[in-house]
Amino acid sequence: MIGDAFRESFDLIKEHKGIIIPGIVATLVTFVLVLLAVQVTGAGEAVREFQTLLEEYDEVQANETFNDFDPQNKGDWLAAGSYITGKGSYKKGMGPYLESKGFTWNKFTDLLTQQNIILVSVITVFGLLFGLYCRSATYGMAALAVTGQDTDFGSTLGMANKFWWRFLFIRIILSAILFLPFFIAGGIVFLAFKLNPIVAIIATVLFGFLLLIVTTYLSTKLLFSISALFVDEEDIFSSIGESWNLVKGQFWMVFVVGLIIYGIGSLGQSFLGNPANSSSGVILFGTGAGKIALSAVLMIIFVVLVNVVNAFRDLFYFAVYEEAKTRKL
Repeated sequence: MIGDAFRESFDLIKEHKGIIIPGIVATLVTFVLVLLAVQVTGAGEAVREFQTLLEEYDEVQANETFNDFDPQNKGDWLAAGSYITGKGSYKKGMGPYLESKGFTWNKFTDLLTQQNIILVSVITVFGLLFGLYCRSATYGMAALAVTGQDTDFGSTLGMANKFWWRFLFIRIILSAILFLPFFIAGGIVFLAFKLNPIVAIIATVLFGFLLLIVTTYLSTKLLFSISALFVDEEDIFSSIGESWNLVKGQFWMVFVVGLIIYGIGSLGQSFLGNPANSSSGVILFGTGAGKIALSAVLMIIFVVLVNVVNAFRDLFYFAVYEEAKTRKL
């Protein structure tokens, strides 16, 4: 049952605390790579100058808007609304202000040198592959944990080495399967626009509704493909087939499981991941040693916490798969 999987996940994460380590390592290594790219390409200086001017502009606008604010003046209310929303006159005045301070967008376009493009491309590819490897390590640890095996360093490394390339290809295949209906529907709607715009509008609404149904169905039927890959150590297509067959007779319960997994990840990202990203932004582009040091501490705290949430989500995912195999959800 789903409740049993929840309780098992809580017990497992207390027993296998190291499951959060691959995610933390992946996040910190990615951050270091981004920091390296920012410093080497010169983007940090340009962004800091841009942010400083935006802060100055905001302060000037705030003073002009509210220092002599007249509640009976409609224009003052419009200016206040523009300031609060960041639109209207506030947005229109931003460009001329930046130009008056000698800032042009060439500061960013000048960074698009061949050397910088190659550097960023290499760092991006390495970061993606390293993140994929660490994700495989996390999934491997989750698979070992729910099947009662040791999650020591050697076992985890062995799972990551064994499965990272399979994990890469199954992600590509699953993405292609889920994207295919959108590609087909997009092509039909495009042809419909060529023939008759009214028919195309009707087709867009119809296919939008059908895509929602098809995507929900495929996502649910394929939900356990990755867990089957790691737990049962089957090949890619056998894992997909195992998931497809396992969902038979319990589609809506598996659909609920998918919503729970998505909800856990979304809540973790909203309340912990986003603050971590904000803190990392201050480290990359902020000024002031104290502010940067505080942001570094906050980033590490939030990174650890978000990986705890993600580890629980992954353990729940694998625990539910084991439950679905042995008895109905």
